[in-house]
Amino acid sequence: MPQANTEEFDSQMYAETRDLLGDGFSALLDKYFSSAQRHIATIDQALKDNDAKIIADLTHNIKSTSAGFGFMEVSTIAKSMEHLCRDTNTAPIAKVNALHEQLKAALAAIENRYRSGALD
Repeated sequence: MPQANTEEFDSQMYAETRDLLGDGFSALLDKYFSSAQRHIATIDQALKDNDAKIIADLTHNIKSTSAGFGFMEVSTIAKSMEHLCRDTNTAPIAKVNALHEQLKAALAAIENRYRSGALD
């Protein structure tokens, strides 16, 4: 298996979380991906509504949980979105939209790697 760039994936964090959770790891990771997809759908609507607070709140959650699993690219993108939405009264929609597309792609990529067994 080729090693991922540590900026994208922290294999040590992933292994530590897997070891800590033991048998419950797979179920929790499935829940993470399901929850992240629901957040993505809600962010889609929040972008249409120009609701920076909802985007900031959801990306904060994605940022934190992703980092806990070692999904650093997802976490970093979510962090950028969160900061853009929290630091201004009106988030720069073009930038947030571009980051949202990157977030969806990064999340899909890491989920595909997990489902294919490439993270183990």
